[in-house]
Amino acid sequence: MQQMRAQLNRGIDENIVEDEETRAVLKTATGDWFEALEATMKAGRFDGGAALQLNPDSLTVVAGAHVKDPGKIEEGLRKMDAVAKKKDETKYRGIKWNAAEHAGINYHTITVPIPEEHDSPRKLLGEEANIAIGIGPDAVYLAMGRDNIEALNKAVDASAAEPDKSVPPFELAISLGPVMSVL
Repeated sequence: MQQMRAQLNRGIDENIVEDEETRAVLKTATGDWFEALEATMKAGRFDGGAALQLNPDSLTVVAGAHVKDPGKIEEGLRKMDAVAKKKDETKYRGIKWNAAEHAGINYHTITVPIPEEHDSPRKLLGEEANIAIGIGPDAVYLAMGRDNIEALNKAVDASAAEPDKSVPPFELAISLGPVMSVL
């Protein structure tokens, strides 16, 4: 973990930004995320899942993972949000904190404009990519696409309905019809 953190910090120094203040904030924010990852690893419980729903005119991705200290993820997000706002107040709209809540999960949302020249992403996502980051008591969630929070809520509810369900370590199911209709 120390090597990964050092490599990331080197990458931030060499490639990401020229501004010293921004570099420092990025390092502390990613440091928060590493602390959450390390705490999760020490706890010895690894659990997560993801789903992709693809249709000819929409894309929705949802993911979630057990995290020992999800507050550290939120701390890092808040730091990055503050520095991004400070850097570009005119273009960056910021994170909408506590935009929604479901089953003890606080959702924070952000929208990212998709340039007009990117036809395919605009067809699937709309004029903006809608992203939701959910922070629960012992998990972190990420959702992107149309109706992303609703899709994530369904996944959370389905998981809660069968808390002790045995699942394989990895499973992949693809329906080729929707994939081919997008291509």
